[in-house]
Amino acid sequence: MALWARLYDGNRANKIFKGYIQEQCYPQLFAKCGEPLQIDGTMSVAAGITEMLMQSHEGTILLLPALPDEWSEGQFEGVCARGGFELDMKWQNNSITEVEILSTAGKNCRIDAGSNFMVTKDGKRIASKSYQDGSIEFKTIKGEFYKLIRE
Repeated sequence: MALWARLYDGNRANKIFKGYIQEQCYPQLFAKCGEPLQIDGTMSVAAGITEMLMQSHEGTILLLPALPDEWSEGQFEGVCARGGFELDMKWQNNSITEVEILSTAGKNCRIDAGSNFMVTKDGKRIASKSYQDGSIEFKTIKGEFYKLIRE
């Protein structure tokens, strides 16, 4: 799952996920990797789902990089990204509608939400730098919350 998500093929990753649900897990979603259950398989599936919804391994937080067609709407809360960021996000019709970012380390945040967004803190727009790849970067303060709002 994670490999196909890294290759931005959410539909292929989702096919593997469906196979896991149908054939390779117990009703509690623990992996059937033999007799006793295996926690590494269970945690790998969680990592694969995270890779489909958010990636941050190349210095930029990518949102919905490998969203399967079937997951046209959804949300997550508390997903951790590299650089000390915690994300809550919602999407509908394959488009991001809401993103909230908690800075746990006070570092610069570079994020690509796939569209034109502005960054706000306490309801006020803050300065951000736009890049040609569509990402934006802004300074953060440790412990503060930021929101991305569509322009």
